[in-house]
Amino acid sequence: MPLDCLPSGIARNMYFIVKSCNRENLELSVQQGVWATQRSNEAKLNEAFDSAENVILVFSVNRTQHFQGCAKMTSRIGGSVGGGNWKYAHGTAHYGRNFSVKWLKLCELSFHKTRHLRNPFNENLPVKTISGSFILKISRDCQELEPSVGEQLASLLYLEPDSELMAISLAAESKREEKAKGVDPDNGGENPDIVPFEDNEEEEEEESEEEEESFGQVPVAATQGRGRGRGIMWPPHIKYQRIPSIYRLQRT
Repeated sequence: MPLDCLPSGIARNMYFIVKSCNRENLELSVQQGVWATQRSNEAKLNEAFDSAENVILVFSVNRTQHFQGCAKMTSRIGGSVGGGNWKYAHGTAHYGRNFSVKWLKLCELSFHKTRHLRNPFNENLPVKTISGSFILKISRDCQELEPSVGEQLASLLYLEPDSELMAISLAAESKREEKAKGVDPDNGGENPDIVPFEDNEEEEEEESEEEEESFGQVPVAATQGRGRGRGIMWPPHIKYQRIPSIYRLQRT
């Protein structure tokens, strides 16, 4: 099985045909790692996500006569998942809520190469069939595939060379992972907006130790009439004493 990241037992996987009304939405999904389906399909996908180890979505853009790849569903529908400025074709239902996906393969697989696959979950009809110049709409959006048929279809996808979207997907996923770890992928370093608490605590301890050492001895500046404070005059005739910690001025 070419899907190395998935377990070999097909009973653990569920497969669905997903249709995109345009290529722009597919490219947006590749860049952002999200997808959205019609509201009527959400319960079906959530049930699959809760029961199966892997939910694999096989994508096809309308009127292309090809499958464009497959992605793994990585979150339930209904959570707080941003992104997705989806474009809608005239007469199509608007998408529902976003959910996360991990793209596994992006390519161009012709329907001609899948005409031998028949789906027992859909009256044993072909997954996709081309009759002359017409594509028979046999698989609806979010049509479930029998697991062995889904695995065969996924295997056919992996026989095709990667499309240019595969490199874009890998780069985008790497950036999302770095951002999640608190690393700014654009600067190649840690994200300045995320400061670990331990670093601040260590800095405060060092400052406290410096103050303890300084208050334990009379600084040279005191003999010259100036104390540790910024611009604060310390009269030379007043004995310099250790100040209890509760009265110490906090550094600004």
